[in-house]
Amino acid sequence: MYKYKLVMYGLSQAKGQLTIIYKSRPINEVLNDTSFADSLKVKLKLIAEIKQFATDSLGLSPTNNYNTYYDQKGKALLLVVTGSKPFEFTAKEWHFPVLGNVPYKGFFNENSAVLEAVNLRKEGYDVDLGRVSGWSTLGFFKDPVLSNMLQNTVGNIANIIIHELSHSSIFVKNKADFNENLANFIGKKGALLFLEHKYGYSSEEVTEYVRGLEDEKKFIDYVLKTKDKLANLYKHSKLDTLNLEKEKLKLIMISIEKVDNTNIRDTKRYRKVLKKAIYSGNAFFMSFERYESHQDIFKKELKQKFNTNLSLFLQFYKAKYPYL
Repeated sequence: MYKYKLVMYGLSQAKGQLTIIYKSRPINEVLNDTSFADSLKVKLKLIAEIKQFATDSLGLSPTNNYNTYYDQKGKALLLVVTGSKPFEFTAKEWHFPVLGNVPYKGFFNENSAVLEAVNLRKEGYDVDLGRVSGWSTLGFFKDPVLSNMLQNTVGNIANIIIHELSHSSIFVKNKADFNENLANFIGKKGALLFLEHKYGYSSEEVTEYVRGLEDEKKFIDYVLKTKDKLANLYKHSKLDTLNLEKEKLKLIMISIEKVDNTNIRDTKRYRKVLKKAIYSGNAFFMSFERYESHQDIFKKELKQKFNTNLSLFLQFYKAKYPYL
């Protein structure tokens, strides 16, 4: 039964991805389309520059990704389900050929994603159901530029593109947290280097991007500290399940109320993000662990071992972890 479900899931994912590929247009065609907004054409051209920079200056492996464009028509394409045990930070994992064990499961069909989330909750997991702005098929398909990507700032577009291209250069089987943390680190640092290269060190683009990273770092640290408080609660509490759940929710609500104390500029936005934890519980905090918990380690390593040279850093990891 498990193998049957795995095959059916794989076929469904392949169908979703192939549909997107089939309906994607070559970027050169889009650039010649007079009905396509000039402001978005500028960003499409920048994506080609970002790709070139990622391979020539950073050392990421060249790919055929992001040479086509897919119009999402404002709709989310891929939904991702994650789960965690409710009173310990242990992720629900799924096993897939080639990739190994991964703590998330993507769906192109919203009903299927919702059903998976419902079933996980019935099994007792805390569950998060989220929409993603981009993903990598690790070279199995030709990934297009998604229309919603173009709604971002240039810095965030560069971050997304370089992050996803990183997966096509370094991806270690059964090491999802490492893969995502590393891609996140390369995406952030690589995007900053691109902006400095394109616009200059003192440019408005660089200044705004750095400010955004500073706010994001404050929020991430705040979320991970809340996660540590929850872990301490689970470890030392002698409450029954019902009362432990109440204390867990109380701690989360206090954390939401105190976002103002973080000195983040846009506290309204980040409070809204943190409110997801009310419904997603531990699964919300696990996502930050998965993508952000190793950033200081990589930052220290980049400085001490590679003299802040991201290209040398990448060469080291590409040699250490041959792709899949």
